[in-house]
Amino acid sequence: MASPPRAERAFWRRALRSPGVQLLVLIVAAAFLFGEAIAKQGGFEPLRHRLGAIAPLVTVPAHAAIAISPLPSEVIAVGNGLCYGFWQGALLNWLGWMLAALVH
Repeated sequence: MASPPRAERAFWRRALRSPGVQLLVLIVAAAFLFGEAIAKQGGFEPLRHRLGAIAPLVTVPAHAAIAISPLPSEVIAVGNGLCYGFWQGALLNWLGWMLAALVH
């Protein structure tokens, strides 16, 4: 089997050294590990019940902090939708985005 052309190898070498690609790989790995940790605990519902009334007080500031950062806050938005359902999740997402807008 012939090896790939030299230019193609150089492209992949540069791409793997790129901070953007490294950050993307790190985010995907963190999301996978987070998903595995949630799955080991039985999913989002037991986690929400364990945190109780404090769960929204954790998720709204976390959403605001991520919304201010350059990272996408849709991860928190999807998590809120999975944990609380559509309407409650939408309300918590809106509160997080409004808090981020006030702080930013």
